[in-house]
Amino acid sequence: MMNITTAQSKNVIKMDTPPIYPGCENSKNPRECFNSMMKEHIRKNFNYPIAALIEKLEGKVLVQFTIDSTGTITNIKKKGPNTMFEIEAERIMNLLPRMSPATYQGKNIKVPYSIPMTFKITRSELHKLKELKRHAKKINEDLKRSNHY
Repeated sequence: MMNITTAQSKNVIKMDTPPIYPGCENSKNPRECFNSMMKEHIRKNFNYPIAALIEKLEGKVLVQFTIDSTGTITNIKKKGPNTMFEIEAERIMNLLPRMSPATYQGKNIKVPYSIPMTFKITRSELHKLKELKRHAKKINEDLKRSNHY
């Protein structure tokens, strides 16, 4: 499960228009749409690291990134309790689409953002782990029967 709080700018940045997530171009509230689409992107692309599930690890990763003047996600930095969570957070951020960049006084500008990603094991992940263990046990039994173990 991924708990996402609102995407926030690290610093106060002067801008006339914020970055616009694809699909939010005609939104009455582009920031709200941006945050909603960001949460959906993370939820849709999130994969709990299997090794972290096995070890029953949980934690929070702070992801910082920049939406540059071309609308591209750049400068991804992450800080978390372990490398597995950091790798997954960066993988998700690298899948983000190009956005319409923020503007200030008619020029495209870069904007830094920070998003905390909370890795918390849910019943769904525990079910996946149980299925993986059952599958691994069956493979081991099949290997033993075929004398390849």
